[in-house]
Amino acid sequence: MPSPLRPDPGNAAQELAALRPALRLAVHRLRQQNRGRLFPWLLHVGGLDGDDRSFSVTDPGRVDAGLRLDLCFALLGHCEEPGALIWITRPGDVEVTATDLAWLQSAWGASRDLGRPLSPALVVTKSGWAAPFSGEQMQWQRLRIRSRVVPSQPDQACTGSLECINSR
Repeated sequence: MPSPLRPDPGNAAQELAALRPALRLAVHRLRQQNRGRLFPWLLHVGGLDGDDRSFSVTDPGRVDAGLRLDLCFALLGHCEEPGALIWITRPGDVEVTATDLAWLQSAWGASRDLGRPLSPALVVTKSGWAAPFSGEQMQWQRLRIRSRVVPSQPDQACTGSLECINSR
C-alpha cells in the first residue's frame, strides 16, 4: 500500500504528465531570467508558475545532511500549498547528480516529518528537466514558446490582417 507521503508510481506518472507544460515554461523562464552560463543554485518549494519560496545555496555539495534538512523544514514551513512541488534550478546538464538526490531526499524527509505530501521532485536546468525518482527527463536544444491568443468566441478569431492586428 503506497504511503500518503509518497504516491504510488502510477499516480506520480499521471501527475508528471499533467506538469509537462508547466515544466516546459519553467525551463523557458529559467533561460529568460539567467542569460549567462553561471547562475545561483536554488531549492524551490511551491508552484512552477513563479509562486514559490526558494533558497540559494552557494556550494550545495558541501552542505551537510543536518543543515539540508533544517533548510528544507524552513522552506516547507513557509509553504501553505498542499501537495507543493519541490524542485532545484541549477546550472549544468539535466543529468541528476548525487547532490541533487541528497537535497531532494532531505526535502522528502522534511515533508514526511511535517506530515505534508509533496508532488514529484524535479531538477530544472536551462537545457531541460528531470524527475529523479521516476527517471523521466526532457531536453531541448532550442526551446521556443509562442504565445497564442485564444479567442473567447470562434467568430472573433484574428485573421492576421492589419485591421485585426490594430484592433487588439
